[in-house]
Amino acid sequence: MGTFSDPINAWAGGGYVSASSFEFYNHDASRDFVSGGHIAAAGVGIPLPINWHLPGRPTWGAEAKKIDRELFNHTMAVAMVLHDMPQHDNRVDLDPHVTDAWGFPVARITLKTHQNDLTQGRFLVDRCGDILEAAGATTVDKVYPTRVTGNCSHQHGTTRMGTDPDSSVLDANCRAHEVANLFVVDGGPLPTATGANPTLTMMANAWRVADAIIAGPA
Repeated sequence: MGTFSDPINAWAGGGYVSASSFEFYNHDASRDFVSGGHIAAAGVGIPLPINWHLPGRPTWGAEAKKIDRELFNHTMAVAMVLHDMPQHDNRVDLDPHVTDAWGFPVARITLKTHQNDLTQGRFLVDRCGDILEAAGATTVDKVYPTRVTGNCSHQHGTTRMGTDPDSSVLDANCRAHEVANLFVVDGGPLPTATGANPTLTMMANAWRVADAIIAGPA
């Protein structure tokens, strides 16, 4: 997050991402991590101050209101989307102990960050800081990732595609091996988050699967 002397009204850029750079998306053997991600210049507030705050500052009370009045129009965020490392134990399964109101096991999400994710994240955040400093920010607050939470992730995986029902959930056309009329076309078939926003890829795959459904069995 960069703070500027003059009002820049970054929120007027529209929505969350107004411009992206893929300069650091590909793997570079000279860096101390695998793969890469993209950098996204973002407005702040998205677009209201209620969704915005400067790192390390109060988020409630008179001081928070003062910061809103004085700095909301003077700040801009640059963020990153990293390519997290696939891990075998990251999964969704049925909880052996917790049940829902009808007595059925609830979904249990297991997700642990890989050290590669944290190292890659620090590198990309530093590049975000470089952008803000080059743009003339008077102060730059860097927020490094320490963990992954559900509200900042593109969820992928748990229903991999493959030809062997013993090692995959779906066939090549995203049809479930065990349920003939079940197709999965969200992020489930994608084995990993790719360091880029996945919506267009999901849409393209859904159109591909729709054509396969219309065509019928091969």
